[in-house]
Amino acid sequence: MLDASSAGGSAAPSEPLLTDARLGKKPADRLQRHYLQATLKREENKFDQIIAVDQAHAVMLTEQGIIPRATGTALLVQLSKLRREDVGIDVMRGSMLLQIEGHLASKTGNEAAGALSTGRSRIDQGATFRRLYERQAIIAVLTELIDLEAAVIAQAANHIDTIMPGYTHLQPSQPWVFGHYLLGVAERLDIDLVRLERAYAAVNLCPLGTVGGSGSTWPLDRHRVASLLGFDGIVENARLGRDIQYTGDIAAAASMLMATLNDLATDLQLWSMQEFGFVELDAGYCGTSSIFPQKKNPVALEGVRSAAAGAVQWVGNVLAVSRGVGSGDLALRGAAFLDTALQSTAQMCDLMTGVMETLIVHKDRMAERAGEGGTTASNLADTLVRELGLSYRAAHHAVGRFVRVCLERNLPLTGVRASEFHEMAGLADQPRLSDEQLAVALDPAGFVRRCRTPGGVAPEEVARLHAAAVERLGESRARLEARIAALNSAERKRAAAIAAILNAPEAATR
Repeated sequence: MLDASSAGGSAAPSEPLLTDARLGKKPADRLQRHYLQATLKREENKFDQIIAVDQAHAVMLTEQGIIPRATGTALLVQLSKLRREDVGIDVMRGSMLLQIEGHLASKTGNEAAGALSTGRSRIDQGATFRRLYERQAIIAVLTELIDLEAAVIAQAANHIDTIMPGYTHLQPSQPWVFGHYLLGVAERLDIDLVRLERAYAAVNLCPLGTVGGSGSTWPLDRHRVASLLGFDGIVENARLGRDIQYTGDIAAAASMLMATLNDLATDLQLWSMQEFGFVELDAGYCGTSSIFPQKKNPVALEGVRSAAAGAVQWVGNVLAVSRGVGSGDLALRGAAFLDTALQSTAQMCDLMTGVMETLIVHKDRMAERAGEGGTTASNLADTLVRELGLSYRAAHHAVGRFVRVCLERNLPLTGVRASEFHEMAGLADQPRLSDEQLAVALDPAGFVRRCRTPGGVAPEEVARLHAAAVERLGESRARLEARIAALNSAERKRAAAIAAILNAPEAATR
């Protein structure tokens, strides 16, 4: 629709340009090429939302008797059949509002086309169609996020009791359970989802009718327009119609979601190394090397991590852009990068869904490594506290010494008898653990079974966490379906209102 040849073109001779009256001069070629074209391209991508706003506004103007029924009918006839490819873009006309107005003028005449701008400005019109677009983009992210959460929860169900080593500082810490880890990811995704829902609520308010910030002298029915467009309500204070502070909520929610994806992708990539060998990506989500024939590179995870890197700037960018709004620098208000940010977030959720649905988990390798590196050392310290009455700090010191001596002698912790342990730990003068007590304390599976505190890794707790995750997922999906149903209902309501005006010879009824 829009290309370089559009710059420097001219509108039809009979059609006055917006710039004619006040400026008396057409936009400079450089302004057209370097600024106006880019702005138009971004708006053109929101064509469907712009038409929806025009339709709702035309319906309201007609129902309120602000414009003649014949004018409203003529406008709605043309708007109902208007498609993106029908509008020939002329950069000199200005924004998409004026591009569409120019097209309507060619069909209905300048008088009728110009009536569509009664009771609105590009300020509130632009703010409204951008909110519609951002709302739909959030719906797309929520859809992909819920699918990802479902894939993570399904994978967790297969690993309720899959023991693995846990890590802090990339060093072995305590035995973990892979299903428990995944359910932690699912819970973070649910928190991210709630953030996005809050951002959706902030977006889903209608600014149309705030006009230039003072409201209007026309008897506009702002609530009717909001209803026809599927908004939850209106922006109450007219001065806030142009406000973009809500985009900070969107950027923050999307950025935090990308942080969750980054953490998951980073862990999986680390654990897919041969040195770990815990997981493996399906070949369909991997690449290979042009020189190393043996390579199976987890490029899907690298793609997610790369996309997440840019997300750290999203909130800062929104805050920087919004600084201009208060001073009236409205050219900054679009936060254009947000469109691609939301698209990237949805795409990365979808990519990670594929990774999780096809992930290969090497349970035996995880179990083999679960007790290595002293992962049950803290449990041994707890045992000394329980059985020998030591303070935890004294027990911690004794076990730390025991671990060091084992490493110096190249002995596995589990290869030592209780009598040797007491000597190595500097506890020769203390009451002794039995060999059985020592073995139980150093057993990863036994440690896992006994971690029954709420949220722990015991199988019954992991099963409870899984059931809770499934329930939360169902509730989230129901809320998403309700939002989509509300938008579809508004679309039907708008279509019915248009039909009522087009088909009724007299005043339309609601």
